[in-house]
Amino acid sequence: MMRLFLFVMLFYSPIVSSQKKVRLDTKLAEISGLEKLEENLFVAHNDSGDGPYLYFLNGNGELLKRTFLIGASNVDWEDIAYDGQNTLYVGDFGDNGNKRDDVCIYRIPIFGGEFKDSIVAERLSYFYPDRSKLKIADSELNFDVEAMAFIEGSLYLFSKNRTQPYDGVCKVYKIVLGEGSTKLECIQKIKIAGNNWLRSSITGADYFEGSLFLLTYKKVFEYDWNENELVLIKKKSFLRLKQRESICYDKLGFIWVGSEKSMLGKQHLKRLKWN
Repeated sequence: MMRLFLFVMLFYSPIVSSQKKVRLDTKLAEISGLEKLEENLFVAHNDSGDGPYLYFLNGNGELLKRTFLIGASNVDWEDIAYDGQNTLYVGDFGDNGNKRDDVCIYRIPIFGGEFKDSIVAERLSYFYPDRSKLKIADSELNFDVEAMAFIEGSLYLFSKNRTQPYDGVCKVYKIVLGEGSTKLECIQKIKIAGNNWLRSSITGADYFEGSLFLLTYKKVFEYDWNENELVLIKKKSFLRLKQRESICYDKLGFIWVGSEKSMLGKQHLKRLKWN
């Protein structure tokens, strides 16, 4: 059952303290997806404007390899998820205008630290079960997705709300993975505090051992994961607004946040002490 609930704030720390800032190569100027694979190995991708490439890099931001995905195209890649073993998932589901009918997820096999020039990607098409038509009213602009996480054997999508007037609702979709297609179920709705999408809509997600991390341009939220009802553990705010679009958790107790190049600043990663 989908449930709509207001956040109960259990812990609040007003300002994020930065531990480390990492400059990124200009090839990752539009970084919108980030995952940590090993101790000093990350994988990232750009959003629209780049080809279907994965970028492998270390914790200092140095590019180690660029890998081409055969059978994929980059219309608007927005997030990447890792199953913790040998499979990556890239979401081509960015849809600022809520007008696309070709959203999909690419399933990509990877093998340890072995870098390849190219990998064959499997395209998984899907549709939103709660969307009955392609053209929707301004008050329904909540079928854009920029955040995805692999949680306990399943993929989950988190909507980026642009409703007018803004209602702050983020929809959580669970994905049943299949051969060549996927089936979605909207399992709950969560209310993000704030009065506009620019500061409060979800742009990235990651999961680690019972905790779900959701990112906006201005904040990071941590929730105790539950399919029926997410419970807010804490949130932290950044001092300045930036185009923050990717996040991953580090088992050492850090989170890594990627920011795109924009009028708000250059592309970079920030490592932030969380626990």
